[in-house]
Amino acid sequence: MRSLSRRKARLAERAFLLEGRRLIEDALGAGMDVRKLLIRDDVNSACVSRLQRPGIDVFRVAAGIFDHSSNVEQSQGFAAICAMPEPADPRLPEGSDLLILDQLRDPGNMGTALRSAAASGITTVLIMPSSVDPFAPKAVRSGMGAHFRLSIGEFDAGWNTALRASRTRLVLAEMNGEQDYDSFDWTDPFVLVLGGETHGSSSELSDLKSTSVRIPMAGDVESLNVAVAGSIVMFEAARQRRATASLG
Repeated sequence: MRSLSRRKARLAERAFLLEGRRLIEDALGAGMDVRKLLIRDDVNSACVSRLQRPGIDVFRVAAGIFDHSSNVEQSQGFAAICAMPEPADPRLPEGSDLLILDQLRDPGNMGTALRSAAASGITTVLIMPSSVDPFAPKAVRSGMGAHFRLSIGEFDAGWNTALRASRTRLVLAEMNGEQDYDSFDWTDPFVLVLGGETHGSSSELSDLKSTSVRIPMAGDVESLNVAVAGSIVMFEAARQRRATASLG
């Protein structure tokens, strides 16, 4: 358990950690490749039976060892080792939307952004190398199952080439964007870039942008949390799509 708190170990094993019964149930329901169940030895056997599946090994772990290895303060006593899904393919299907997360350093913000992406209908997310690992334990917990419903990959040379060749508009969400987010037409396919609150988006993505959008704010508020801002923009895009669909 503790080894999968480190990115190096996650990459080497191509696996990540799930903690909490509900998250594990969600992973199983979504068809994720759960390799092992780790159950604290004081957990009722009837609760464990709901998680058991053919081919998944179940290990009972002494309470003291389990709690010491857990990444949460008040553990429920349920953990699982899950195989990482295949990374996103740089051949984005025609008509698909894409989210790029750039310089997000907080795993809680990472997980929340992924959760909002899944909830708003985006299916593919790219992570810039400058961002925190989306499979870090806190990011997975904050994602609340979004990791099981998204195609997640790392932005690399292949994706850079694909986006340069694509006609899909690349839109940066920035504090000083060129137009208000709700005046932009989100009904056509787009690539949305969310940059970190401190450093914004990298020059590599700025060079690819078609335009940028901002969220107008009242008073002297300097900026919104990146996950909050991203949620506002993504759900505006979803709202416009629903409105267009309702018109036939």
